Amino acid sequence: MWVFRMNLLIDLGNSRLKWAVQDPESWQTGVLDHWHDVERELDRAWGSITPSRVVMSSVADGEMTGRVQRWILQRWSLTPASVVAVPEQLGVRNGYEHPSQLGSDRWAALVAARALFQGRLCIVDCGTAVTIDALSEAGEFMGGTILPGLATMRRSLAASTSLVPSPGRDRNCLARSTDDGVAAGTRFALAGAVDRLLEEYEHVLGVPMPVILTGGDAETLRADLHYPAQLAPDLVLRGIALIATVLP
Repeated sequence: MWVFRMNLLIDLGNSRLKWAVQDPESWQTGVLDHWHDVERELDRAWGSITPSRVVMSSVADGEMTGRVQRWILQRWSLTPASVVAVPEQLGVRNGYEHPSQLGSDRWAALVAARALFQGRLCIVDCGTAVTIDALSEAGEFMGGTILPGLATMRRSLAASTSLVPSPGRDRNCLARSTDDGVAAGTRFALAGAVDRLLEEYEHVLGVPMPVILTGGDAETLRADLHYPAQLAPDLVLRGIALIATVLP
């Protein structure tokens, strides 16, 4: 029988590190997004805990993944178990042409969605990139799309022009300043792209797909979508927790 005292679950992305401490009676989450001194940030976030196990999904570069792994090894003498996409797990079948190439965060989100919701779903994860993944009623991952996230669009625009990125008001399409124009244009562009893709999924699959939103920009996107959507915070971490129960 699988038993744990305290799990540290890690979702290491391109821009942020999301984590949860899970024991039989509680679920505590946190976010880190200061990469210049990740070791110091980990000291602050995890200095008072001693997990019995660490399970990590990482889509970050090898250098950052290695720094986090080394910190964990030095602090607790633990090697994190890695979440990776596999052909089938916990009722989800991986329809990717090469199943191992699916991002581990997307796989964890699919596993969690299958466990937490019923029927066919579109899972929209709004982070550095936005992924829209279709899950059938039978638990088959049928494929998905990837597009730039909100912050990524804004950084890309700034890098390709003379614009200097700064906060702007993003609710008025009749913007009267450049900052407001960039903020509003990228926000509505993202919502329009996701709405269009959801419409395409419905057309291709022949049935409406209930929408589950997760990720850092989920609430922002939800306010602008024409499609109704349900928020599912911590979906990737919830998937990592489920996958942890079947890892060696």
